[in-house]
Amino acid sequence: SPASRIWKGKIMGLMQCKIICLALLTLCLVFPKPSNATWSGPTVIGSATWGNGPGQVTLAVGDTIVYDKIPSILGVFGNQAWIADIRNKCYVSFDMAISVWQIHPALERLLPNGWTEWDAQLPPKQGWLPDAQQWTFYQNDAPLTTTTQRPLELGVLKKRSPLDSKAIEFEFDDAIYVCGPTYPNCSLGLPRIGRGANAIFVFTSSGTKVTRSRASTLIESREIQRGGETIPIPVYSTEQQGVITIPQDTHECVDEPLDFTTGVTCHRRTSYGQTPIIGPDGSVYTSKAVYPGNPGAGYYILKWTWMP
Repeated sequence: SPASRIWKGKIMGLMQCKIICLALLTLCLVFPKPSNATWSGPTVIGSATWGNGPGQVTLAVGDTIVYDKIPSILGVFGNQAWIADIRNKCYVSFDMAISVWQIHPALERLLPNGWTEWDAQLPPKQGWLPDAQQWTFYQNDAPLTTTTQRPLELGVLKKRSPLDSKAIEFEFDDAIYVCGPTYPNCSLGLPRIGRGANAIFVFTSSGTKVTRSRASTLIESREIQRGGETIPIPVYSTEQQGVITIPQDTHECVDEPLDFTTGVTCHRRTSYGQTPIIGPDGSVYTSKAVYPGNPGAGYYILKWTWMP
């Protein structure tokens, strides 16, 4: 009857809708929504003017750029960024929590050859306490602060991988990570690799790129020799999550006879730190030096933050 045909059509329609919904649900489970995690920045978290007073650092400009002495970030310890002020022969710390600069006076030592060597109150000592599963910072042999996030560890570069002649490996105490030919930083000279804040960081040899990755697939368990013993070590491939490109320096070059090799003298206008620093929380830091005579002249600490 017409009524039964109408009901059969409705039932068939409902079954088709159910099948379509199940198919869409399966697609969502098999192909999850891409992650929007990315790097945010750079943001300026601290700045200083040029000079040798409170809240200042010193820039020494040489005849050519190879003789410039630019303050450099040594590391980030807790909330403090420590900077080597080479011209003033001291360390300067910047407390990122309260935005305060502090100068740590230098000491000079006379060496046997008659030269003097400068030293200073070094950045806080640090060490991992396995029993407490925390990283402790010390200053003057007294605990300063602790964190459960282990700071960056550098891996040992193995130039060739037995798994792939075009891949290289990095070895840590408890794992090996393979960097294959499709990995962006592998083709840019021999990179360095570090691990911390639940991520893997790869630096190009020139320091112009920082790639954040994670261990993606367990490839194999490999037996290696350490201390006369054979121990199993897991070998992982890596999955890239995000890349930071450090801006390039800017220069002003003029034809002068001061540089006898090229006949051209170049002076920097802006210079960025050569080696980016990874903080305990996985953020990336570098410095920016804007030379005197240029707009915004001064010294800046830049920060990139990972946004999961």
